[in-house]
Amino acid sequence: MTTNRQSMLIIAAAMRDPQFAAQWNERSDVSFRPFAIAVLQLSNATQMSEKSRRAIYQDLCLRKRTAVLADAVGKPVKARMVKFLSRTRWNEFSRDDWHLFFSLIAGEGSSALGHVLQITPTLVRQFELIPEEIRLPSLLGVVSNLSVPAERWAKLDGFIKDASGERRVEFRRAAASINSNGDFWDFYFQCEGKHLLPFVTPQSFMDSPLLEPIGSSKDMMSEAIRMKNCLASRTSSVQSGHRFFFRLRDGTPVNSELVRRGPTWVPGEILGYQNSPVSPEIANAIDVELQQLALSIPKNWGADGSDDKADHFAKLRQFARESFTAEDFEMLATPLHSIHAKSESWSDGAYTIFQHKHGGYVQFMSSQDGSEYLIELSSHKYQDHINKFLSSDTVSLIEDAGFVWPTSKSNFLRWFNVSSPDDFQSMAEVALAILARVFGHRKGGGIMVTVELPY
Repeated sequence: MTTNRQSMLIIAAAMRDPQFAAQWNERSDVSFRPFAIAVLQLSNATQMSEKSRRAIYQDLCLRKRTAVLADAVGKPVKARMVKFLSRTRWNEFSRDDWHLFFSLIAGEGSSALGHVLQITPTLVRQFELIPEEIRLPSLLGVVSNLSVPAERWAKLDGFIKDASGERRVEFRRAAASINSNGDFWDFYFQCEGKHLLPFVTPQSFMDSPLLEPIGSSKDMMSEAIRMKNCLASRTSSVQSGHRFFFRLRDGTPVNSELVRRGPTWVPGEILGYQNSPVSPEIANAIDVELQQLALSIPKNWGADGSDDKADHFAKLRQFARESFTAEDFEMLATPLHSIHAKSESWSDGAYTIFQHKHGGYVQFMSSQDGSEYLIELSSHKYQDHINKFLSSDTVSLIEDAGFVWPTSKSNFLRWFNVSSPDDFQSMAEVALAILARVFGHRKGGGIMVTVELPY
């Protein structure tokens, strides 16, 4: 039992009254305990004289509960309000929570609470912030144990109000199927619709007769399915201003890329279906076009878009340096260096995996040339137990650090540019910070390290 200490002292005193003790210990009367705690806290019984408290103990046992509650609440109470008490996680409620609880169930729109199996202080405190359209039992059941900041609820309300009628129907249907923290955040980002927004690309790309830029996260996923390749995992590299991806305008199954190398842009890989080689004639024509498009990109393109993420990475690294030792970083940096440039292809990569004892992991894959590493944070899409780690704070960390939220079965993804030996230390610091902030890793705790190299 986690009722606050003062309330427990009062209950201990009340148990000396035989009638109160009998009621408190009567397990079949599921509403008595929350009823008693609510009245005692609302009446501020800790500040009463012993005689006044004894009178309340008697009232709790002898008078009608609606009448006793009405005295404590200060306004009429209906019988159904007493029934609501049996579903409260009453031993966690404070006096302010009870005031809010009774205000909610007395008002209009409280019927949604009647379908929630367990009413918690967390739910009570944010109930009025939840858009009425999605006050459904499934969603309410999840946010009973998930505190969502007021600004998130306000944004979600805006997403829903700004959506078309058809989209709002989709949103309500999705809200009705929420069963976990991950489901809630999937729903939030579905409503936000960021994955549907077009990438910001130079206007000159639209004039290319040969190449068509792949214009959004959704398009990247569709192209990955069409081409049986890893484009779906590359969204963050476009959003961070480090890459552009293209397909041929005539539909020929070929993808190509432009890659930022410092202040300049250069052609990257040119691959066919399932990352197969393409004919030299097609490859040469695409390479020439990519070079022309590279010259058309405005100077410092994308720098502004990546500054915030870089700054957050710097904060994560600072947190790690303040929390862990040089030996901890070395334990991670060495295996990170061991996979450098050892991937055979995007589908046959060299990986280093750091797994926490609670099951969460951070894994890295080197590009074939070693110029960048894919960072993956284990997601709820693969492992159900990751749901318990997806608090509002954790989700903000994942977002702020530039990871792409998965819309299909994948991990949280982002890319990290590697240009010097110091970057292995940086990645080790980021990995430790994520393991600590997301999965609760602490100095001296065990991390299982796995290195997987392509055969």
